[in-house]
Amino acid sequence: MEEDGNALPCKVIKVGQDNVLPVDMVFTIDVSGSMDDEQDQVRRGVVDFAQELESKGLNVRFGLVTYEGDLKGSLDFGTAQELSDYLNGYRSSYRNRSPMEILARNAGKTKGENGMFAIAFAHHHFNYRDDAQKVFVNFTDEPNQIEGAYHYTTQLACQLTDISVHTVWSGGHFNDWSRIYERPWEMSDCSNGVAMEVRSDASDLNLRELPIVQVMTSSVLVECASRNPNQSHTVTITVQDINADGTVTYENLIYEK
Repeated sequence: MEEDGNALPCKVIKVGQDNVLPVDMVFTIDVSGSMDDEQDQVRRGVVDFAQELESKGLNVRFGLVTYEGDLKGSLDFGTAQELSDYLNGYRSSYRNRSPMEILARNAGKTKGENGMFAIAFAHHHFNYRDDAQKVFVNFTDEPNQIEGAYHYTTQLACQLTDISVHTVWSGGHFNDWSRIYERPWEMSDCSNGVAMEVRSDASDLNLRELPIVQVMTSSVLVECASRNPNQSHTVTITVQDINADGTVTYENLIYEK
């Protein structure tokens, strides 16, 4: 860890059973008509995955945004059971009109499915913990359609530097990519996420294949002492490991207090 070219004194703490990094995980799900074949599998897969993460004792909370041409619903962070209750009540006539649900339904409209719009909504409005990793899993079978929502391109995932986006794609082979019909997994390319392709009915969906659990259990917490925490700095982080290495630099970084 370097600050303005100078190495910083740091303490590295390995994540363990008594030191699990918190994760706030949001599932953004395309609920348009073309996703009808997948909906039951996606709902079961999401609930099973959330329950399994909790059963491992991981420090994780779950949120949800459903979207079509607009945002159809929203659940702020809670337990796997609360997530299950919400998803399994989706088609019922009764809905819990929470403030977050109402806010989502009034967030605006797009002319097509736009997963980045759903992610940006959750990123801005949800009640994140200060020390939590922000992880998104986006389910769709359509391009990221930005007509009528030109601020919500896949490149926005590059600018939201505190998130990672994983993509579950059930759209099969698709030729009609264009400036306004973006490849949705480009959000993952921008944010150190991964893309998973499943069948058109999502019958082979297995969220355990996402590297989320490995990341949570293999992470380290790095605490460093700045020489001057009250001004902006150029901070360089270098990771060297038997499996991965690389360097990332942040310009004009201002520390949160």
